[in-house]
Amino acid sequence: KVLLVGSRYTTLFHVAQSLREMLLPLVWCHIYVPILPRTMLDNLMCPTPFLIGIHSDYAFKHDFPFVVDVTIVNLDEGTVQSPEQSATASRLPSSLK
Repeated sequence: KVLLVGSRYTTLFHVAQSLREMLLPLVWCHIYVPILPRTMLDNLMCPTPFLIGIHSDYAFKHDFPFVVDVTIVNLDEGTVQSPEQSATASRLPSSLK
């Protein structure tokens, strides 16, 4: 499960689409929502793999405390936090920014 967080809708869309394209020749056959509206945050409880992007204005843990097994990629801060990590997030290498 991958949750993209960013303040620009175009960046969310292009990063989500790029991740899908990097899988070629394989095809992502699970849930793919590059920009999830705030009213649909309940979809983050989905038990299947997903690739979802949400705007950073509503990416606060109190908005979706039920999400525990998700890798969160913050596109604005350049950090990745996986469920296996501690509370600290790792920084992306500068070559990937």
